Amino acid sequence: MSMASSIKMFRVLEYLCQEGPAKAATLSKALDLNKSSIHRFLNTLIEMKYVIQEADTGHYTASLKIYQMGAQVKNRYGLSRIAAPILRRLQVEVNDAVNLGVLQNNEMLTLERFTPDDMSVKIEVKAKLPAYCTALGKILLAHLDEESFERYLAETDFQAYTSRTITNPKKLRETIEQVRSEGIAIDDRELDENVRSIAMPVRNENGIVVAGMSVTASPTRLSGERLENAKKKLLAASKELCCALGNVSSC
Repeated sequence: MSMASSIKMFRVLEYLCQEGPAKAATLSKALDLNKSSIHRFLNTLIEMKYVIQEADTGHYTASLKIYQMGAQVKNRYGLSRIAAPILRRLQVEVNDAVNLGVLQNNEMLTLERFTPDDMSVKIEVKAKLPAYCTALGKILLAHLDEESFERYLAETDFQAYTSRTITNPKKLRETIEQVRSEGIAIDDRELDENVRSIAMPVRNENGIVVAGMSVTASPTRLSGERLENAKKKLLAASKELCCALGNVSSC
């Protein structure tokens, strides 16, 4: 099979994956390919077990082999490796530090971090930080179930890192409710007087929040129009990562 034919066959497969079951005539019209070519491609895909034909309707549909292969790639690739190119691009767009983090043992664990060369605040990858006073931590706390969140409040030793650190469990509960409502978390000099950060959630194929993504800078940089631009760029990047993890509603 020539390169041109291979590309056309993959277009057929992509259509079935994205649009769902379809008849050969529908594929021919949608992809602007003649019916004989469509049938040839479909027969090859069926032989390779990437496509099946529904007996009752005659529609062609992508098989579970596609899903299984996608799951294998995602598991082997890992969250950090999938996120890395998206984070790098976001870092260039905002020209501030960007981070990917998860909750681990009631703390926020930084999985990936990309920074400008002149970034003054240094946080190492794999660093663990308090969840209650970081934007990443708060966005992740906001998506815990109620029982887990209450347990977090009971088990956490709240310490004041700055005059803005929330150390009152009742106040934190109110803040987390606001985060849930708005879909964005903010750390406004709560861990470090020289740091402001915003974070949004990252969801997997089942809609479960598995990580958070953030933009971090000094309070003077991350304010006004620059802050609003960072929010827009962060939202787009978080949706892109959700989509890459199989969350179809984000694509």
